[in-house]
Amino acid sequence: MKGSVALGGAAMMASRAVAEADSEPIKLDQNRVALLADTHISANPKLVYPGTKWPGSPVKESEHEGVNMANSLAQAAKSVIALNPRPAHLIVNGDCALSRGTEAEYKEFLRLVEPIRAAGITIHVTIGNHDNREKLWKLIPFLKKEQMGVQADVIELPHANLVLLDSGKQGVLGPKQLDWLAEQLDQRADKPALIFCHFNPYPNRGVRPIKGMRDGASLLKLLAERKHARAYFHGHTHEWQHDQQNHLHLINQPAVSYYFGKGHAHGWVDMKLSETSADLELHCINPEHPQHGERRQISLNDQAATTVRVAAYNVEFGRSTTPERVGDMFKPHKLDIIGFNEVPDGDWTARVGKVLGMEHSYVGKISSANHKDKYKSILSRTPLKATSEHELTSKKAKRGWNPASVVRATTEIGGVSIAFYSLHICASGKDDGHAYQLATDILSKEKTERMLVVGDFNNRIGDAAMNTIEASGMRPSWKDLKIDLSGQFTYNALNPEKNLGVIDHIFYNPSSGAKVTDGGIIELEKSLSDHKPVWAEIAFPQDSEQTRDETDD
Repeated sequence: MKGSVALGGAAMMASRAVAEADSEPIKLDQNRVALLADTHISANPKLVYPGTKWPGSPVKESEHEGVNMANSLAQAAKSVIALNPRPAHLIVNGDCALSRGTEAEYKEFLRLVEPIRAAGITIHVTIGNHDNREKLWKLIPFLKKEQMGVQADVIELPHANLVLLDSGKQGVLGPKQLDWLAEQLDQRADKPALIFCHFNPYPNRGVRPIKGMRDGASLLKLLAERKHARAYFHGHTHEWQHDQQNHLHLINQPAVSYYFGKGHAHGWVDMKLSETSADLELHCINPEHPQHGERRQISLNDQAATTVRVAAYNVEFGRSTTPERVGDMFKPHKLDIIGFNEVPDGDWTARVGKVLGMEHSYVGKISSANHKDKYKSILSRTPLKATSEHELTSKKAKRGWNPASVVRATTEIGGVSIAFYSLHICASGKDDGHAYQLATDILSKEKTERMLVVGDFNNRIGDAAMNTIEASGMRPSWKDLKIDLSGQFTYNALNPEKNLGVIDHIFYNPSSGAKVTDGGIIELEKSLSDHKPVWAEIAFPQDSEQTRDETDD
């Protein structure tokens, strides 16, 4: 390829990635974007750079921490490719190179990102102060997006437009680029916009003092005048931070490479877009870092939303596992609240919470069918109020067991109050069992605006009993996720040949304005129970009004 970099060894890596993709197809999600910044790739892949060593650094000479930049980008690429579904796009927000954007640095950068391309993900870059746009364009022409002689572009996605800017080596956009930005935003005012540029717009508040871009004030004024401009993302300062000025969020991306503060996080950000929000999750290069999995949310309209991550799990009275193993299993899902059923009495639920850092729990007193250790419980990251338990006893059903029960509590997550129910009921028909009693005697009387009902329903979606619950104003998460449940099952995980389909569910009330944005069945290599856990991520608008004082329950 004349005038550009040959792939060489990267092609071999790419072919392996393609082969893996062919053997096990993974969908690309147009509403998911991997956000990287400050990769600082050297021509030498073995180079380790001490990011904490800078003029005025408070770190002692003997305590500086070095980072191998090539390994860091390789690890980030591997974790991005492992996502399912994969992000359709990946943005490196400046400073691809370590020094000044040499040919050798860009050759090494290409080698490291080629597996990402081979996985079907479109790569975009902005220009940082360590980059050389002309050499980047020449050596990696597929990254070139030229406007007015600089690297600028608009990525149009279903729920938002992403605008990429070029702040160059000096941290200046200039009048022409600012005018171009205003024009692009005004032409696309019908959709939220997220702006990406390498330089911070004002002096940072991090560990290392760094001046803002020279025309940062002009940029912020332009964005402040356009309410559909919802966020400005930048790198340069190598710190993970979040500020807000009225409607505009300012996201300081962490560096993939080295960091300036001792023990600080470095990594990348997984961004998921929906109609209401951009949800950000930090992926640290070191998954044991305490900030790994931190989340931020950007509202994409004037109606703010709170995202709640919830799970339900029938643990079969803990026969095949321990609370600690259940906690470890749930860790990657960063849950806010969990409903357990067939759970042992005592501190079993609290022990799961100790692993997850979830300090609040409530365990009911009614054991299903009066069997040993088949209680219902709630585990929450936020305090539980108005805890109670409702007994469910069917006298009309021709089959089944009694008593069943549902435990209830309210909690406040991200400024919104939610009534949460965790249950275990038996299979039944339209109006002769526990589901009917739940719908008519309990859920119909709930006055909290936002509701979640989770657990083992012993019925499949479409059964008469589930139709009764849906008729009461509840909606299963599966419908928003458009998951085809045929051929899938949550019971029996220990004996799949005798499975009963999907009988564990998460319901919410759509009257609250909520929508399910993610979720599914958690498939485990080794089952911890005869049921599979299920989870969902649900976005609740923050302007719903609570209709009664929960402390009066």
